[in-house]
Amino acid sequence: MKEKLTLLIDKETLERTRRQARLKGISLSQMVEDYLQKASAAQEEIHHPDNSVLDEILGCITLDERKTDKEQIENARASRFEIAIV
Repeated sequence: MKEKLTLLIDKETLERTRRQARLKGISLSQMVEDYLQKASAAQEEIHHPDNSVLDEILGCITLDERKTDKEQIENARASRFEIAIV
């Protein structure tokens, strides 16, 4: 559902924005809505990134409970760089 919004905007800014909307073939309201959607989505991305570093590395190492942390890290590094550990 759409809601009405009243804005106070500098006259020159409003004129430039109207021209841009006209060139794009959209209404000024649609242009403002598009901008607000992009700005709010970008803000959410900053606070809740979909691809955080943790998400990227989760599951990249399978742990063997019989090995120490140090051994598991060495094995993970070796497999990443295809180094044989004996």
